[in-house]
Amino acid sequence: MHWLFAGMAGPLAAYVLSLPDAEGRRNWSLIGAGALGVALLFLAAAEFPSHEAETPMTIAGGLILASAHIVNWRKRSHAH
Repeated sequence: MHWLFAGMAGPLAAYVLSLPDAEGRRNWSLIGAGALGVALLFLAAAEFPSHEAETPMTIAGGLILASAHIVNWRKRSHAH
């Protein structure tokens, strides 16, 4: 199940966070944060470096990815 959710989160986050803003610019810090969050989700799914690190890495990756989405949403909602 972990692989399924990480596999869905990667492409969705890449698409949404890479959309340009109203001026046609991409926010590379949000893209980087999203990539870090997704990477942590995949590393946790692979149980790298250990099984004990799976839960903390999943939580950290999810929080980073969610934070990037929230910042992106807040920036876009004020762009109108």
